[in-house]
Amino acid sequence: MVFIDPKGLMHSKDLNDEKILFNHELKEIENHLKKVRPDVSLLSFVLSYTKYEDLIKGMRDIPGKEEYERNNVIFMEDPDWCEKIFSFLSIKT
Repeated sequence: MVFIDPKGLMHSKDLNDEKILFNHELKEIENHLKKVRPDVSLLSFVLSYTKYEDLIKGMRDIPGKEEYERNNVIFMEDPDWCEKIFSFLSIKT
């Protein structure tokens, strides 16, 4: 099961934001669920309509775009955003 949450991140910015960390919480739920339903996988993405360049304005320690993507944040500004999600899914399955 995949959750895709389209949203802006101008007020979230930090990789430790609860919107971004939701995928880690989801993995904890998945681990408990696997005891009953080992065939179920849970994954979430934040689909950001905030552009990466706008997001990092004013930040000190700037995470690279790849770091956001490793944390399941995909930027809609990328013409291949949909392919990125599907390629991530094929890696995780």
